[in-house]
Amino acid sequence: MGSRNSLTKLVALPRPSKKVWVALGLLGIGAVVTLVLLWSRDEPLPPYGTSVGLRAPEFALVALDGKKVALSDYRGQVVLVLFWQSTCPDCGKALPEARRLWEKYRRRGLAFLGINLDHDPQTAIQYLQSQGYTDQLTLWDSFEAAMGVVTLYEVPYVPFFLIVDRRGILRFRGVYPAVPTEAELERWL
Repeated sequence: MGSRNSLTKLVALPRPSKKVWVALGLLGIGAVVTLVLLWSRDEPLPPYGTSVGLRAPEFALVALDGKKVALSDYRGQVVLVLFWQSTCPDCGKALPEARRLWEKYRRRGLAFLGINLDHDPQTAIQYLQSQGYTDQLTLWDSFEAAMGVVTLYEVPYVPFFLIVDRRGILRFRGVYPAVPTEAELERWL
């Protein structure tokens, strides 16, 4: 058996020079300054309101599946909101357009919230099933609660579209046939 020293030899590494330490320090300072500049570039959030460019007011409704859903649950995603009713002929045209956009962009962070304005949730459920839209998140809660969101957002008619960006800022408002374009969505995704 050899001695313990022969089994574990320590290798002495040369000490870094002052120049190396100065260079590492400058790199660290540069990284901190860069991060501060990037963070300070974010514009402050605007006030809450229902006009494009303002922060979208918070709302929460219960989905047709019983789960409570709030707009703030989707912070960090772009949210396409559609107010609709199953007996509205134009809603029958707007809903497929909203779904087309959602299906194309959901992997890139687009969420889709349908806010249904039927008096009875079964009417909405039957309509969605008849159209094959079984994977869609539709909010209802109660007719009164849904109408509260209509009032909050000053929705004049249905179908009505909103886009809320990742920071919670309204970027689009429109009554069908005004539909968010792919170019508008691309801008916020």
